[in-house]
Amino acid sequence: MAKLNSAPIVQSDIEEYLKDYADFSFELQVLKELTDLNLQCTHSGIYDDPVTGKSREFDIRALLQDRFIRVHLSVECKNIRDNFPLVLHCIKRRESESYNELIYTFKTQKSIGHLSMLSPPQDDSKSIRVSDYTLYRKNNYVAKSADQIGRREHDNEITGTDGGVFDKINQAINSAKDLIEEAHYLEAEPTSYYTFICPVLVVSDSTLWQVKYSDDGARDGIPEQVNHVSYYIGKEWEVGGNLDSLTYTISHLEIVTFSRLKVFVEKYLRDYVNIGNTLVSRGEEFT
Repeated sequence: MAKLNSAPIVQSDIEEYLKDYADFSFELQVLKELTDLNLQCTHSGIYDDPVTGKSREFDIRALLQDRFIRVHLSVECKNIRDNFPLVLHCIKRRESESYNELIYTFKTQKSIGHLSMLSPPQDDSKSIRVSDYTLYRKNNYVAKSADQIGRREHDNEITGTDGGVFDKINQAINSAKDLIEEAHYLEAEPTSYYTFICPVLVVSDSTLWQVKYSDDGARDGIPEQVNHVSYYIGKEWEVGGNLDSLTYTISHLEIVTFSRLKVFVEKYLRDYVNIGNTLVSRGEEFT
């Protein structure tokens, strides 16, 4: 930590911090927006980080549920300033990255021993990799790296780092493991469910930029300011015990500006939910 000025902090200093730096007010704005969009939200709880084993605090968890389809979001918020924006480096998505997974929770009956007697119906679940009806289409641009860039005050030189934002990305991904476990043990009553686990990073407006590249590393066009980019993750989690384990892969994380949240939920996510409900209602495979 940098050495601090010895002068006492006074009310005006706290007001300045709250105005320009504090994330909590931004968090509450995001929470209100998601709640107003009729998502079921939990704010600011504790979870055990599956990587470090330490207790951490998540920002928001939000559930969008309609009939057979559930979308569970682990949301982290970062109040970025426009003099230190987030730049995402993007290439076209490969076929191997063109998927998202669902957790299918259903009732099943199993035979008991050599008598082939059926046990009472039990909840069960499995992961389904969706390629035909995925959110993440081949050849669409997808982020593979991120930087925050700004100019140093003392010499005006451009500098970049991925530290602060990457920590928030990790929190959204690691917090999502709890949501995978919840879907794994979900009661399949009164119907079976398909659950999509979606980590999200929400950033302040006018702070998100995209740079596109071709496969050979050449830049494709100029940097452009955007409102929503998918970031490829490919992170696999395993939940459950020895007898009922489930493996689920989070393929992408969504990075969205605050003003884009409504469109992200109402069009991007709800349209996907509607497609899923239509497929299930027709008895078609969600693949």
